[in-house]
Amino acid sequence: MEKRRINFDSLSEKRICTYLKNKDEQAFVFVYDKYQQGLHNFILNRSRDTHLAEEICQQAWIKVWKKIDSFQGKSSLKTWIHRVALNCLWDFYKKNHRIVDIEDIGGEGVFENLLGNQADLKTPFNLASSTEEAKKIKDKVSQIISRLPEEKSKLINLIFIKELTYQEAAKEMSIPVGTVMSRVFYLRKFLQEELKKTRRIVKNELAP
Repeated sequence: MEKRRINFDSLSEKRICTYLKNKDEQAFVFVYDKYQQGLHNFILNRSRDTHLAEEICQQAWIKVWKKIDSFQGKSSLKTWIHRVALNCLWDFYKKNHRIVDIEDIGGEGVFENLLGNQADLKTPFNLASSTEEAKKIKDKVSQIISRLPEEKSKLINLIFIKELTYQEAAKEMSIPVGTVMSRVFYLRKFLQEELKKTRRIVKNELAP
């Protein structure tokens, strides 16, 4: 039986938080839709880096999903979410770990959307390649993806190719939305690293 839809707009923040703490996926999607754009702008204004802001936001939402029980209501939910994201940004700077930028990956934008916000993703497999290097990179990474376990390759297909939302992918795979977000985050990191290694290999292959 299909789960009853709840009108969260009519609920108090305290009541919404109760649903969140019970791991209600509808509540999480409602809060995500309500605060994501503002959160992104908040982090972007501090990082001045679009790709970094997108990644920090995704980290933050995963933590919100996992750590919502620690929210005590001493501030607004929005303020708490912003604080979670800001802590993620601080952790990034403290670790001094550089986010992979598309210019470092190269290849005329091949797989550039793997670095973007999930809502704006287009399929990387449909991106036209005008250079031999870009074509080789795309082919090699496609081969890597094809060798992934079925569950991971299916998630890549649903999110990056079919462009399903997190909620739609969660329903398709019968797993929680938070699990989808977490897995997509780590898959994106994995693919970024594979892109870096593949680009080095291709450059060596094409070297005169």
